[in-house]
Amino acid sequence: NSKTKQKIKERAGISSKSITILLASEPLSKDFPFNNLIYDEYSILLLVNNAIKCLQKKNLQLIVRLHPRQSRSEFYSFLKEKDIYNDIIISSRNMTLAQSLAIADIVIGITSVYLVKALALGKPTISLQFNPKLDYVQIPYLEGIKIIDPSMLDFIINQKISNNSDTKISLPTSSVKKVWNEIIPLLSNSNV
Repeated sequence: NSKTKQKIKERAGISSKSITILLASEPLSKDFPFNNLIYDEYSILLLVNNAIKCLQKKNLQLIVRLHPRQSRSEFYSFLKEKDIYNDIIISSRNMTLAQSLAIADIVIGITSVYLVKALALGKPTISLQFNPKLDYVQIPYLEGIKIIDPSMLDFIINQKISNNSDTKISLPTSSVKKVWNEIIPLLSNSNV
């Protein structure tokens, strides 16, 4: 419910009136250390942040959900170095996947299963596949939401904000049930 969503946003330092754009980060530079990555997790973060700024909408908030193998201190240092520390919120270690999905108005990632969960819930979702030489994990559900041209990012984000919903993907019933079973306790818990 919206009260629970508002409480989670407050705990994360996000205004209840903000449109929350969640970036599910992935450790590309660790997963592909010998490939010549054109875009790693840091440059993707900069691209997403810049695309959001280009939209010139005051009520947008970027929150980054780090992959468990990513270093929080490295990310904080990067944000300070690039002077974007005040623009971006890194989700708390205590924020569950279900909580982050509950507050996200738009979900952006690369090829994470997290994106499939967002799609199953009907969340506007974007898969960033900007590295042409990488063998991305082929997840059929992501084909319709992937973008390969970084220059299109602000346009696509704006489109997702305007539409504010995506077509829910059709997953086997047990998969959808598992996603909802993670979310329902959160929504019904009044102590959140």
